[in-house]
Amino acid sequence: MALALFIIAYGNLLSLRPDHIRIAYDWAFILGGLALLGLLVLWSVRIEGIPLPTLGITTVSAGRSALAGAALGVVVILPVVLYFLFPLGLEDGIGYEDAEEQTWGGFLLWALANQPVGTAFFEEALFRGVLLAKMTVAWGQRQALVASSVTFALWHLVINFRTIHDTDVASPAILAALAQIACLFGLFLGGLFLGLLRQRTGNLAGCVVFHWLVVTAMWGTLFLVSR
Repeated sequence: MALALFIIAYGNLLSLRPDHIRIAYDWAFILGGLALLGLLVLWSVRIEGIPLPTLGITTVSAGRSALAGAALGVVVILPVVLYFLFPLGLEDGIGYEDAEEQTWGGFLLWALANQPVGTAFFEEALFRGVLLAKMTVAWGQRQALVASSVTFALWHLVINFRTIHDTDVASPAILAALAQIACLFGLFLGGLFLGLLRQRTGNLAGCVVFHWLVVTAMWGTLFLVSR
């Protein structure tokens, strides 16, 4: 699907931004992404006639969906947090350059504003909202679930590479390659879980909570162990 290819290209091109540009214009990129999302939602509703509830944008079952997302997030992220705290095979632990340079104020701003709005909500509304709904109409639920999950994983190719490169896992090369494969597979599984959660609850709330909790816990652990 053309939209899936556009999303993959868009996400990876954005991830190529130099760090100084990403930091200086962070909220400009967030607002730009939200504007793009708004256009896609508007097109889906007004032009293609897809109702907002079909996109997962509804108050029905929002609380139940959010609780399910939180519970699932704890189950998924706990092994990762434990590995970061007790990294097997790495005598000096896992160091991460960005986490080491981050301040408490910067981390809290990211965790409570940038991440939930610019990443969790944006990506879930994009992947489990617009993309999943369009693919479901075109191919049915099962095929849409797999295809949207593959798209979600490939969206993270560049950012995964850069993240791994900035950690101690980047050396030796075989360990970095295995880490990239593991991350992509984990993202694919995460996409499947989130897609199922979206399909079962009919709401994006659980997906947003899951995404925010998992990513914030992961980076929060790296931030804490770097202190």
